[in-house]
Amino acid sequence: MKKYILLSVLLFLSFLSCKHSVKEQPKSNINVPKLAVNKVVQTIDYKSKNNILVCAHRSYHKNAPENSLQSIKNAIILGIDLVELDVRTTKDSVLVLMHDDSIGRVSTGKGKLNDFTFKELQNFSLKIEDSVTPYKIPKLSDALKTAKGKVIPNLDIKDLDFKALYALLCE
Repeated sequence: MKKYILLSVLLFLSFLSCKHSVKEQPKSNINVPKLAVNKVVQTIDYKSKNNILVCAHRSYHKNAPENSLQSIKNAIILGIDLVELDVRTTKDSVLVLMHDDSIGRVSTGKGKLNDFTFKELQNFSLKIEDSVTPYKIPKLSDALKTAKGKVIPNLDIKDLDFKALYALLCE
């Protein structure tokens, strides 16, 4: 399990370290992703030698909806090392956090996630079991901003547009 988490983190961070757009080529022979990956490997290796790294499944969804920005914030407050984020693409190619292919179990809406635009999804509220919350389905970009420098995101890639993911991670 630890190896899979590490692999996910490494792949994610290699994308995060992009210094060029999808269409541009790097202008030097410096392998920036490799340097970033080495730093991440060293950090995880150092932390894991004397500690157990904790990964929160679907963020930390005990007191907030799964895959919500609040669940990421709760994980940060608790000092959790990694948060698993499930990523899917909406009808209008926006990358969002959602575990299921349909939205009915975790929101006030019904139907397949990829049948909705991001704007349409904002009409629904996220739920914790049967309780409706004020939280909305978040964009992956907002989740990454929330997590940056505070907790390591572990992306669980579901049904998504990989070019959009690559472009977002390079931003």
